[in-house]
Amino acid sequence: MKGKSSAKWRQIGAFTLTAVLCGLAFFLTSLGVLWQEGSTQTEKNQVSEPYFPPPPQNTPVMFLWEEGGGEIVYLDFEQCEIVVTILPENCDENAALVYGYRDFEAVKANYLLIVSLVDRLGGIEVIKNGEALRLTGAQIASFVGQGEDFATKREVISAIFEKIAISGFSNNDFMFIINNSNTTLSFPDCYGWDEKIAEMAKNTKIIN
Repeated sequence: MKGKSSAKWRQIGAFTLTAVLCGLAFFLTSLGVLWQEGSTQTEKNQVSEPYFPPPPQNTPVMFLWEEGGGEIVYLDFEQCEIVVTILPENCDENAALVYGYRDFEAVKANYLLIVSLVDRLGGIEVIKNGEALRLTGAQIASFVGQGEDFATKREVISAIFEKIAISGFSNNDFMFIINNSNTTLSFPDCYGWDEKIAEMAKNTKIIN
């Protein structure tokens, strides 16, 4: 009688252990399937929702020249345009406040920076006395110096941005400005500008 009872309990124990193992196996299998489905869904979401970096922030850049004068170049990434304000001969950084710019980047240099930038662009074309003139960087400094009013500067600035609209303006060009001027600009500030600047230059407005 005792032997039969022991055998019975062994059968019950074996059955219980088998049930527990089967349940554990089923649980682990279900967990694996759910994890795989979750991973697949995440990958699908990542594929279907590509990441697009935000556009650069609108930025006013104030150029001040040792020879006198300057410009405020407002890079409007939202409207895809560039708005240029030509400053008077005797001006400093406070001139930006007159035109409503409180937060801006400053670039201080001499005309050699313009000379070099024009050469990097491959020269520009301006109209002088009804004649189209192709000017190199070396010719620009004296050409600008001949202007007693804004007319000549306006023409040169317009020609520079027309060339940028055609040729673009690379990260190396922005780095050149930073390395050859006294400026608050840093390379991270210019991130993404090279991809937008040519299209914006097609919509350049000189307001004075």
